[in-house]
Amino acid sequence: MAGFYLTSIFDIARDRDRRTGVYITKDTQLSIVNTSYDAVRGALDVTGADNGRDKIDSYVAADYQSRSVTGQFLAAMAAQPFHPASLPK
Repeated sequence: MAGFYLTSIFDIARDRDRRTGVYITKDTQLSIVNTSYDAVRGALDVTGADNGRDKIDSYVAADYQSRSVTGQFLAAMAAQPFHPASLPK
């Protein structure tokens, strides 16, 4: 919507080989998050090994199904946690 690419936490995390995920219950309003950082529109990886353009590893959206989304998030965290907070300073 900005008319140009906006670097995000997804770029920073994914370019440093961290797993990223988006779990939302308002897909109709927030689907732009997934399409802005996908394999086609995401920015080139400029740090270290090339992790590709797709900046979001896991995208789950279910309009008004918060229990479903929460369950999927908890399962994903148990299987392979997301660690954006462990980014280098």
